[in-house]
Amino acid sequence: MRVAVFVDSAWWHGHPSRWQPGRHPPEWDQKILRNRERDDQVNQTLSADGWEVVRVWDFELDGDSDECVMRVRSAVSAARSQGGAKEGLRADRARVEVYGPTHRTEKEQ
Repeated sequence: MRVAVFVDSAWWHGHPSRWQPGRHPPEWDQKILRNRERDDQVNQTLSADGWEVVRVWDFELDGDSDECVMRVRSAVSAARSQGGAKEGLRADRARVEVYGPTHRTEKEQ
């Protein structure tokens, strides 16, 4: 298992505390709804491909970064216990895969 971590903007990804449909022009509602649908699709695709998906809201990271780090560490620990460490998750070098709305690239760090 591998771990994918996303830090989502509360506004652009439609957190209920930052965005409610109908409060802004329809174009914004459509844009944010498309973002949310894409987030769901990405979650499903990654999960089906054996990834554990961790999503963190930007305000969570600002408010309690330690808790966010613990969530990521917990997911990484679970992945390691399931053999994820054998698939490129090493202490000295992490494999980073970058996903965008229309492309996917991979690089070593």
